Amino acid sequence: MTTASKSCKELQAEIDHLRLRLEEAKETSTDFSERRQAEEALRAAHERINTILDQMSDGFASCDREWRYTYINAAAAKAYQMPPEQLLGKNIWEMWPAAYDLPLGINFRRSMQENIPVQFETYYPAPLDRWFECRCHPTTVGLAVFFSDITERKLADEKLQKAHDELEQRVAERTEELAMSVKLLQDQIVERERAEKSLCEETAQRLRAMENLCEKEQMLIQQSRQAAMGEMIGNIAHQWRQPLNTLGLKIQTLQLFYGHDEFTKEFLETSVSSSMELIQHMSKTIDDFRNYFRPDKKKIDFNVHEAIDNSLSLLEGSLQNPPISIEIVAKDRPVVHGYQNEFAQALLNILLNARDAFIEREIDEPKVTITISNEDGCSVITVADNAGGIPEEIMGKIFEPYFTTKGPQQGTGVGLFMSKTIIEKNMGGRLDARNIANGAEFRVKVCNGIRI
Repeated sequence: MTTASKSCKELQAEIDHLRLRLEEAKETSTDFSERRQAEEALRAAHERINTILDQMSDGFASCDREWRYTYINAAAAKAYQMPPEQLLGKNIWEMWPAAYDLPLGINFRRSMQENIPVQFETYYPAPLDRWFECRCHPTTVGLAVFFSDITERKLADEKLQKAHDELEQRVAERTEELAMSVKLLQDQIVERERAEKSLCEETAQRLRAMENLCEKEQMLIQQSRQAAMGEMIGNIAHQWRQPLNTLGLKIQTLQLFYGHDEFTKEFLETSVSSSMELIQHMSKTIDDFRNYFRPDKKKIDFNVHEAIDNSLSLLEGSLQNPPISIEIVAKDRPVVHGYQNEFAQALLNILLNARDAFIEREIDEPKVTITISNEDGCSVITVADNAGGIPEEIMGKIFEPYFTTKGPQQGTGVGLFMSKTIIEKNMGGRLDARNIANGAEFRVKVCNGIRI
């Protein structure tokens, strides 16, 4: 309870006491001076309480037992936006005609009984959009009402409630967005797990395919080596046939000359010496072929010209039927870092392929030209023949595995495939083929340390 309302109650109690004295004086006394003193005291009390009430910042109004305004202070009149004289005598329910039977009227009566505040909105004679909080106190002559303007607080509460509602709405929207984001994230996780599982399966399949490919490559290498071994066995037979015939003749000569005067110590020593040279030549041939079939353990630096000479020595017998002219044009003497025996195998496959073309097409003067040069720091070897070239319709297939034009009894179709694999995969180089004026040309390019 405010200090002002407390003072008003005390003054009201004093007024009630003075009024009671005045009534008693009217009934029991005929002394007009005493009555006058009581009336003046009552009037002074009224003036004092009115002065206090007019100075209050809160509104105050008093009503009689019929709920009619008997007094209203300046703050209350200002709140109603009406002069006090227009409010005096009006019934309180004229201010809220529609609220008489509503909770407002009930709350007024409850406020008087329990001394609790009541909030209401004024709307007489038109809505004022102002809110007040009042406390009602019963008096001996009616009702005293103290009320405060709570419009700003009400508006602040409404703004706060609106902000609260908006916040709840935003929270609800954000919660829904987060729920959607979580669901989207969960869907993405499921999709990613599905993709990872698919990727793992695909990787496993690729690994199995690579293993199968490696097995096939090993099989092709083995087949290529077996085919080369067959060729080499034929070359050994060609290269040994002439020395064996010569060795046989020398042995027969020794038998024929034995017992004749020509069979001297010098003749015997000469025959034995030439026979041993033949045997050493044949032994060297075996060493050359054995070194060729020995697998390379690591890459080494080797001279290209020397590697080509060694390869041609292995083919000495195979290139005699038909007799093939070999010309080496060494513009430079490059050195290559790689597997020498594999390089020799690749070159042998190209030369044997040219030899087969000479035989198949019955070329009168077969010739192979091998050119060695350097180009921009890379070693370039070209092998050109005059066998008529490669048909254009099969040019794109000659390096495919098992592709051959010789038939199953004469070729395996792995020679050129293995040559390309050795040059490009094992040595990081490049092997190409093209047709030239009267034949085909195979071009090998190897750049040390650089894959092309």
